[in-house]
Amino acid sequence: MASCTMMGKIKVLGIAGSPREGSYNRKLLALAAKMMAEQGVEVEVFDVIEHKIPMFDPNLVAEGFLPPVVKSMREKILSADAVLFACPEYNAGYTPLMKSIIDWGSTSDPETSQKSVWKDKVGAVMSASPGAFGGVLGLVAIRQTLAHVEILLIPQFTVVPVAHEAFKEDGSLTNERSASMLGVVLNRLVEVATKLK
Repeated sequence: MASCTMMGKIKVLGIAGSPREGSYNRKLLALAAKMMAEQGVEVEVFDVIEHKIPMFDPNLVAEGFLPPVVKSMREKILSADAVLFACPEYNAGYTPLMKSIIDWGSTSDPETSQKSVWKDKVGAVMSASPGAFGGVLGLVAIRQTLAHVEILLIPQFTVVPVAHEAFKEDGSLTNERSASMLGVVLNRLVEVATKLK
């Protein structure tokens, strides 16, 4: 991955769509964050275990209320130059948690009138799955949603198949093709976010 230090520092927010302890997508996101940080990128991971995002509830919005954890998440998204999504695949789609994260971010804040925090953010997606295809069907589904909320998605993405065998003890990937593609995706995400900053 090329260094971004000469291009000016950017901030990337990472979000994994699984609260499961030992989640392969959380491992993949941790690896991506480490790789970017080593190249001078400021990275923050929004921990969905620590910050429990509730299911999206339009009734709360209609009542003029956003949960504090949602407000905090929206602030972190707004302060980032790019967002990296690690997306588990559930039944050929993506997780209800990730859908709620996207929906809470796309609504307007009734207190501040701040609209969608996704619009014009640079974004990238990746997935790790025990299956042979690495969660690619979930990425097809989430890319459609992210495009709808006007995230500027880079075309490259990463999948890690057979994820239960994919990680070494140090957190790196055993699959050279997946490791190479991850580097390409992160490089492109940083490059586009830097140009648009």
